[in-house]
Amino acid sequence: MSSLPFGLLEDESGALLFERFAISTAPSIASLRILERAPADPTNVARACVVGAPLTSQDLEPLAGAARETELLRALVASVHPEAAILCRTGAEATPAHYALDARGAQLVHLACHAGVGNVSGAALYLAPDADGHSTLDASNIARVPLDRAMVFLAACRSGGGPATADGSMGAAREFLRAGARAVIASHWKVSDDVATRVVAEFYERFFRADGHTPARDVASALQSAMLATRDELSRAKGCIDSTLHAGWWAPFFVLGCGTVTDPLASHQAGAASAPA
Repeated sequence: MSSLPFGLLEDESGALLFERFAISTAPSIASLRILERAPADPTNVARACVVGAPLTSQDLEPLAGAARETELLRALVASVHPEAAILCRTGAEATPAHYALDARGAQLVHLACHAGVGNVSGAALYLAPDADGHSTLDASNIARVPLDRAMVFLAACRSGGGPATADGSMGAAREFLRAGARAVIASHWKVSDDVATRVVAEFYERFFRADGHTPARDVASALQSAMLATRDELSRAKGCIDSTLHAGWWAPFFVLGCGTVTDPLASHQAGAASAPA
């Protein structure tokens, strides 16, 4: 059931559940309670770790859209949270070693890269090689980098995939929860580089309240709105009105963890400001 895109199911009237509900899934009720109650570390500065378009050692096509979304997110975070530390890595600098340094204690993590799914370890994220040639983030090293109640966006193909167990799919997304994330956006299937960039842009505009007027949304609501907006944009471009058309393009992402998570940089700054010295 963990591999089922619940938002694409239809209600009795034929409407997609995505059109009515902001959906998130949790590995278990117990884990959801832990995620909801996880305390922030008041000693950490507000930190965003952004990794995109790494220069991989694998024979993989370049991700021009990932490079654009990395720059878009860097500029957006700087605009909305000028006091936050923004650590952005692209190309040859987007290595596992730099991720381990930059993401430690981060409240926001975004990775725009290629990924692959193995039969045992689940999804592995392909980054640029370190000095020793190591170039992947997988279950063996993701959970070793502690996060601070983070929201993680894995803009990569099949980043939510992995072998099925009694607790759901054991993939990269689950390991980020173990590392300290409260919510992880991952994908069910292969993601178009260009369409992923559209979804990412639409998502963060809503999640950060970038226009300064409309209320910021929680992670599940922001993703719901972003994917529906992308669907409508694709439908207008193709001249079609079928709401299910191109679902393979606009609906790959889902929220794992606590769907009510709001902007963690804002929440962290507010908590840090009120914490005792």
